[in-house]
Amino acid sequence: MLSIEANKLGSLVVSYGYLTTRVWDVATGDCIKVVKTPPKRPRPHNIAFVDEDEMTLVGGEDRYIRFFSLDDTSNNWELRAQIEEEITEDTTVNFPICSTISPDGTMIAFGYRTHPVTVWGIEPQMLVNQCNMALDATDMTIQDSTWGEVFGLAWHPFDGTLFGITQVGILFKWEPFYGDEASVKAPNAGAHRLTVNRDGSLLATPDGMGSLKIFQSSDLALLYHLSSQDPVLYLSFSTDSRRIYDIWGAYGNVWKTNTLARLAKSDYPDHNSNAGGDVKSPSTMLSIQTEYHSVRMDKVIALAGRSVGPLYCYGTEDGVAVLCEAGKGKAGEVERLQSFMSIEQLT
Repeated sequence: MLSIEANKLGSLVVSYGYLTTRVWDVATGDCIKVVKTPPKRPRPHNIAFVDEDEMTLVGGEDRYIRFFSLDDTSNNWELRAQIEEEITEDTTVNFPICSTISPDGTMIAFGYRTHPVTVWGIEPQMLVNQCNMALDATDMTIQDSTWGEVFGLAWHPFDGTLFGITQVGILFKWEPFYGDEASVKAPNAGAHRLTVNRDGSLLATPDGMGSLKIFQSSDLALLYHLSSQDPVLYLSFSTDSRRIYDIWGAYGNVWKTNTLARLAKSDYPDHNSNAGGDVKSPSTMLSIQTEYHSVRMDKVIALAGRSVGPLYCYGTEDGVAVLCEAGKGKAGEVERLQSFMSIEQLT
């Protein structure tokens, strides 16, 4: 499995695999369509449902945009566009590191290692703009060669704004139709991925050092910071933006923070609001920046149960052996090694 994506209603899921791409009905669990993976098996960067969920667009590392329709009896991919980047004197063009299709399926953005971020119109195929992110005077410690290496991109759900993250963890915001430079930067993000919530008001970023941060999308102000000892691999907002779902190392969490609850209950206008007057932004409503440190999870790596009776014992990665009774839970610790060496076998 290389990538999965759900439609807006949550009724369908597309899974893009090494050999086939499949569409699943969430309610029944049935596979309703199977399409063979294109030749040379290009890795997908982005999957998007468009045309009222009847058509699936996929943008990959080969800069081809392919699609198939759920109503079509053919089980083959069709080519929608093939993007040929323009090469300049100061840059080189290899396969893009990341790409993302706009929510309406009309544009695609590419991020490269040694080339500016580009946005292309799909139909008609045309270059919309390039993002030339110039260094600020305060950012001179960051080398030019690393500044432009964009490793993650995400569209705002409604207004055409593009958010990105560079290899050195700089979060930026860019409006392709209104300028060729990033309008807002957050150098302290320190992340390697990003995700945008459903209404586009918040961004969340994880990193390999165990930090999860939530930013206000309008000015990239930091609203919440969660720290842990395990790397954050993936994360996503819930549909109501009150929870964060994440994967930390070998386990997952569901977070319901007070920060998200206060923002969800606030009365600041959303993207569809026409209300006038002075309205406080989320960052001004939060009196202090929230920071939380998560307790590290000690992994269970050994387990043994009695042949008769309800007792069992488990051992952890940090050298703790715990005796438990089925249905009642922990009865006590059998051993806690001072050396923190793992307990790998029990009987």
